[in-house]
Amino acid sequence: MRGGAAGCSSEPGGRGVVSAASYVARTFRVHPAMSLREAQRRRPHGVLVPVAGHRYQQASRDVMAVLP
Repeated sequence: MRGGAAGCSSEPGGRGVVSAASYVARTFRVHPAMSLREAQRRRPHGVLVPVAGHRYQQASRDVMAVLP
């Protein structure tokens, strides 16, 4: 996906929102918090990948375990 218009979403095929967008995707005016429908309208051949929620949860737990 290097150099491509990519974004992340919790539901790539569903009715969610874009969680993150690459710089290339942003040139097509696709940005985080945009509805997936609008993002796909602006960049029909863009790639949406699922968010790895379990990794974020584990990283959050690891950070919180270190904090007082």
